Amino acid sequence: EEVIPFFDRGLPTEYELGRSIRVVAKTERKKVGVVVTDAKLFGGFDFQRSSTSPAWQVVDELKKQYEVVRIAPKTPITEELDGLVVPMPSTLAQDEMDNLMAYIKTGVPSLILEDPLPAIDISMAPSEQAGANRNPFMQQGPAPKEKGNLDGFFRELGVTFAKDQIVWDAYNPHPDLAQLPPEIVFVGRGNENAETFNAQNLTSAHLEQLVLMFPGYLNKASGANVEFTPLVKSGFVSAVQPYSMMVRRNFLGMSQLNVRGLPHRPNAVDYTMAAWVKSQPDSSANATNINAIVIADLDFISEQFFEIRKQGISNLNFDNVSFFLNCIDVLVGDESFVALRNRRVKHRTLTSVEAQTQEYIQQRAAGEQLAENEAQVALTDAQQRLTQRVQEVQQRTDLDEQTKQIMAQNIQEVEQRRFDALKTNIEAEKEAKIAASKAEMESKIRNIQNGIKTMAVLIPPIPVLVIGIMIFIRRRR
Repeated sequence: EEVIPFFDRGLPTEYELGRSIRVVAKTERKKVGVVVTDAKLFGGFDFQRSSTSPAWQVVDELKKQYEVVRIAPKTPITEELDGLVVPMPSTLAQDEMDNLMAYIKTGVPSLILEDPLPAIDISMAPSEQAGANRNPFMQQGPAPKEKGNLDGFFRELGVTFAKDQIVWDAYNPHPDLAQLPPEIVFVGRGNENAETFNAQNLTSAHLEQLVLMFPGYLNKASGANVEFTPLVKSGFVSAVQPYSMMVRRNFLGMSQLNVRGLPHRPNAVDYTMAAWVKSQPDSSANATNINAIVIADLDFISEQFFEIRKQGISNLNFDNVSFFLNCIDVLVGDESFVALRNRRVKHRTLTSVEAQTQEYIQQRAAGEQLAENEAQVALTDAQQRLTQRVQEVQQRTDLDEQTKQIMAQNIQEVEQRRFDALKTNIEAEKEAKIAASKAEMESKIRNIQNGIKTMAVLIPPIPVLVIGIMIFIRRRR
C-alpha cells in the first residue's frame, strides 16, 4: 500500500501516481548511494547552531524511486551500487577523496555536485579552510579534518574546476526578480545561446529554465582521455567574479557574502556549468571507466527550490529538481519517468520582447563597463600625480635626506587625502552612472511591455469593428 497524503499544486498528478503504482507493484528498485560529506544531505547535528538539521528534501525525493543508502568514504567503498551522488567532494579529507575516486574509476555512474560558493553554508566553499566559520565563543565539536586536493580530484576525472571563480549572467527573464544579483544565474533559451541546454542529451533536452546560485564552471582538462559533453551553459552576456571579491570577513573572522558594488564586465564567453564526463576506450594498464555528470552548483537542489516546485507558482516554474532527477535516472539506466517528469504546460514566450530586452541588457553591460573604465583611468591619473610629487621632492639636490623624508611624508599625506576624496567622488559618480544605466534599461523594458499591453487591448476589437461596419453597410443597402 502506498498513500499519497495530497497532491502538491506544482507536481504533475500522473507523475505522482505513476511512481506510487510502481512502488505498489513491488518492482525491483535500483540502489543509489549518497556520500556522507559536510553538506549533510541526510541531516545531522550542527555544532555551529547547536541543533539538529533535517535531511534534505532531495533525499526524500530519491527514496520515492530508489533504495537510498549512506556511503562513508573513510574506508575503501565496496558497496554494490547502481548510482552514486557526491555532494561537495571538496569537504573530504585526502584519504576519503582517494577512496571515492578509486570507486568512481570502477565505472559506477556518479553525479558530482561541487559549488565554489555554497549559499547554504559558505564555510563549505572549497576556497575556505576546514572549520573556517567555527565561532570562537561557542563550544565546538570535533576538530575539522584537513581538506584534500580538489584540483587533483577533478584532474583525475578529466575536468578542470575553478574553485575560486563564480559565474554571473545578465540574463534574467523575471522583471519581478530584477533586484537579484547576476551571480544568481537564470539559464533559459531566451539568453540567445542555442547551446544553453544540450538538446541531444536526455537529461537536459526538455529543460526550459534553471536557476543556479553562485555557480562555478567546468572545462575539459588538457590531455584528458575523456569525452566531455556540456549539458548546461550560460549566455554570452556573462563572465566570472573572483571568490575574494564576493566573500568578506567579519570581526570574528567568519565569512560573509557580499554582492554589492561588484563590477560586471561581460567577455562574450559561454561557461559550461554542467557536463557529462566519460572515459574514452583505452587498453593501457592505467585505463579507467569514469562515467560521471558534474554540476558546478549545490544550491540548485536546496530546500527553497523544492518548496517553489510544490507551490507551482506560474512564473517560477524552474526545472532544478527535474534536472537533478533526470541526471540520476539516465545515469543508472532507469529512464521510465524522464518523459513523464518533463511533461508540462508549455507557454510560448514573447521572443521579440526577449530579443529587445537582451539588447538593452547588453547596452547596460557596455555602459557599466565604460563607467568602470573611466573611473579606473581617473584613479590611475591621480595615483600617478601623487607618485610624481613625491619623486620631485626625492630628486631635489638642495635638501638633505631627513628634510626630503619629512617633505615627502607631508606631501604624501596631503596628496593621499586628496586622492581618497577624489576616489570617493569617482566611485560615487561611477555608481550613479551604473544606477542610471540600470534605470534606463528597466524603463525601456517597461515601455516595451506597456506597448504590447496597449496593442493587446486595441488590436483585438478592430476585426470585430470592421465586420460590424461591413454588416451594417450591407444591411443598409
